[in-house]
Amino acid sequence: MKDGQIRMLILTLLLVLLLLFPLTPKGEQLISDCFPSVNYGENELILEPTPEPRPEETPSPTPVPLLLSDYYTELTAELPASYTLVSICTESDSFSDALLLQIRQWGFPMALELYADGTGFLRIFDQTEDLIFHPDSMLLSFQGKTLPFFYLDGRLRVQDGSRYLIFEKQT
Repeated sequence: MKDGQIRMLILTLLLVLLLLFPLTPKGEQLISDCFPSVNYGENELILEPTPEPRPEETPSPTPVPLLLSDYYTELTAELPASYTLVSICTESDSFSDALLLQIRQWGFPMALELYADGTGFLRIFDQTEDLIFHPDSMLLSFQGKTLPFFYLDGRLRVQDGSRYLIFEKQT
């Protein structure tokens, strides 16, 4: 065989292997970790849209504070707490909530602790970093970096460009 034919045969085999990989158990696991879906693994696709909620099921909107300072006061009082890391997303990877839950069950700490005096610490695996948070400007400072954070309904999201960590408040 000539070199060109051997290369073409190798490329064809690689293409076939890449096309068949999603059908293997490892491929199915990789796809489910990277692209979670309610339809994955089902026998048929769910094609109907979700039903519209009936008026009695629609929750009433929460009242919005009239003054912006009221929100800061609530946030300053609500932020200090213990949080658990529930989601990570980077430019190249996204870690599923199930994977993070499994890691926490193995005993690896992934926690954020915020105190009322504006200090706290971040503990992921064997690293602990002291930090300072500013609820009025919604900034979190550690390792010489200052990052914005967002808080809503017990979830705190720390953003660094397109990367982020989401922590859930412990009850």
